[in-house]
Amino acid sequence: MGIIVDDEYETPNGLIVNQHYVCINEITQEKRGHTSFMIFIKISGYASKEAKENGKQHIYENTYGTTSNVPVNENIYDYSYNIVKGMYTKFTDDI
Repeated sequence: MGIIVDDEYETPNGLIVNQHYVCINEITQEKRGHTSFMIFIKISGYASKEAKENGKQHIYENTYGTTSNVPVNENIYDYSYNIVKGMYTKFTDDI
């Protein structure tokens, strides 16, 4: 499960990628205090879904964190994907 992103991305070596594939690698949830929860989402971007499936190196990797005052009662994976999708303006779900 991932998303195909149609936002441009410039690689560190200056190449412009018009479309790329993003997936979640890891989700961590930590309780902070009595009423706060921190969710960390580690993502990787690949030149394409095929590049990921063929074991190619990612073109970027990031970890994002979000805080919630209530525990996540829905599927943590779906919740995290909705956060990741909110980071891009143009994307297609790839289930």
